[in-house]
Amino acid sequence: MAGKSLNSLGSKNWAPGSPSTRYNVSGKGREYYTFENAPGIAAYATGGKIVDGNDGYIYHIFTGDGIFQVNRPPAAIDSVDYLIVAGGGGTASFAPSGGGGGGGGFIFGNVSVTNVPGAYPIAVGAGGPDSPNPVSASPRNGSPSSAFGIISTGGGGGATLGPPAPLAIGAPGGSGGGGGNGVGGSGNTPPTIPRQGYSGGGASPTLVAGGGGGAGGSGNSGPAGLGGVGRIAPEFPSDIVKKAIPSPVQPSWQPLISTVGYSAGGSGQSGATPPGARTTPANSGYGGNPGGTSGGSGIVCIRYKKTAAYQRATGGTIEPSTHPEHPGVWRHIFTSPDNFTITDPTLQWIDYFAVGGGGGGGSSPGVVFSTPQFFGQGGYSTGGGGGAGGFVSSLYTSPTTPQPSGITTGTSYPWNPGYAIHTGRQMPIGVGTHPITVGAGGTSNTSGTNSIIGNPGPSQIIAYGGGAGGRAVSGQNGGSGGGAGKLWATSVGTAGAASPSPLTQGNPGGEALGYNNYNTNGSGGGGAGGVGGNSGGPVVPTSLGNGGVGWISLISPSSYGTPGPSAGYRYFAGGGGGGGGSIPFPPGATPPNTPLPGGTGGYGGGGAGGNSGNPGSPGTNGTTNTGGGGGGGGGNSPNPTNGGTGGPGIVIIQYSE
Repeated sequence: MAGKSLNSLGSKNWAPGSPSTRYNVSGKGREYYTFENAPGIAAYATGGKIVDGNDGYIYHIFTGDGIFQVNRPPAAIDSVDYLIVAGGGGTASFAPSGGGGGGGGFIFGNVSVTNVPGAYPIAVGAGGPDSPNPVSASPRNGSPSSAFGIISTGGGGGATLGPPAPLAIGAPGGSGGGGGNGVGGSGNTPPTIPRQGYSGGGASPTLVAGGGGGAGGSGNSGPAGLGGVGRIAPEFPSDIVKKAIPSPVQPSWQPLISTVGYSAGGSGQSGATPPGARTTPANSGYGGNPGGTSGGSGIVCIRYKKTAAYQRATGGTIEPSTHPEHPGVWRHIFTSPDNFTITDPTLQWIDYFAVGGGGGGGSSPGVVFSTPQFFGQGGYSTGGGGGAGGFVSSLYTSPTTPQPSGITTGTSYPWNPGYAIHTGRQMPIGVGTHPITVGAGGTSNTSGTNSIIGNPGPSQIIAYGGGAGGRAVSGQNGGSGGGAGKLWATSVGTAGAASPSPLTQGNPGGEALGYNNYNTNGSGGGGAGGVGGNSGGPVVPTSLGNGGVGWISLISPSSYGTPGPSAGYRYFAGGGGGGGGSIPFPPGATPPNTPLPGGTGGYGGGGAGGNSGNPGSPGTNGTTNTGGGGGGGGGNSPNPTNGGTGGPGIVIIQYSE
């Protein structure tokens, strides 16, 4: 059996468009796919480092350039909170003194993100360099950060001490750089509301260089030239944001941001390190400190409220993405006809599972022979088991049965002949109403009906109804074929075939083998995972005609389907067992015949065949919403015995949160 991937069990699968990130291996029952780059539970967008704050919000933290990609309509995420911190300004790298670098611009707010699907470029500014004696301070400015078209200006560079006053003025910026022997640079440049920072301090009369401005206040002129204070962003707690800060930076980053905040100004200097000097870690927006320190790079933080999971479609019984059996994945379960209506334009591909209605079991006609030695004896005419409904799915593992003749591993062939939907592939879909038909189980001697997803056309999915079991004759064709019935011991009944060809949805029913006076059991109906059992014949004279085994659905809830040999999975589309007959007495012997029980139904909802006797018993019905075939009617003279009704089918649709 092929292995299973975690993704096929519904763990956080996600694809924004064409399933180009899937790995397909098609063909009946072959391995399926995986998804890559899933955003995680409750994330309505991608980009940056995604953190669930466990405070009702999802955070996207950018420590470098990237793209914030919204993948949900406005009903799910119509606006976001943001914090945009630019790179801090640097300081001069030569003695004896220089003004502190200004803190990078600090801008916060809320913005609409109704452009869906929308890609928003994110830029994170670098800190200004520590450069030697240039003519002006502006080459030491930090770089801007931006998001949603909003620009936060880099911090102004700190001025040097020594040249004439015009050359020792701090540079303007988000916050201004400190002056060397002149004034500090202006902050909040260009102006924003609320302001993104403050001015740098000028040099003191004793030529102590001024501190750079910060997001929370101006730089000081002396006597120590302390930098302006930073600003804490309560909307973006440091304990949450730190989870996205790279490990080499985080140990020095967290103590500072939690107490000082972002975008603090650097201190000025006159020959010695002044009080208040501190490091300038990456992603802080801090201005550089005296003696030549680069400014800290910026950061962009985005958050949105983690509301109830957004409902992207309606129809059927809906299990949301918060369901413990399939977190991050929605399921719509259809047990009767309905519409699957998509309201989210980004929902373009779905996984699916569908089973047609199971075929009804064949009846026993209750033949009475005129020959005295046969008169009144039951068991000579029996019904074949109903074939299971066709089993189709975009993802499932491989049955142990051989690949159908002419079909090689990896070959892709259609569920719906002549159309475009093939095994192992998702179904393309879009906004609108997509009708769902759930196949009905066939009554005695009647085939089941088809289960269908979507309107007629190249993307329609059809799971064919199972073939009826033979009424003492050949079985009928269907998703899986019905088993042959028997008219008497020497008759030969032909199995119903699995259709359409090749055998993409099920297996044939069993043959009723006639040989001398061996048993008269009906044959089993075919199942999704195996051929129906034959009955009679010279080798196994007491063969019971068991139903063909069903197969696994990887996207079925635990409340549907039936257990099977693989623990933890639910099985569907088992064939019905053939009706019980008898081993006729040898010619000249004294009655009665030896009655036989009916064949067992295949796991996956197949009904058991009725027992032979006077009276015989009817076949058991297939299990509801499994597409299991009905059991064949047991032999009974002189009255007919009905076959069991096939189990109705089911349709399940799955897509990511």
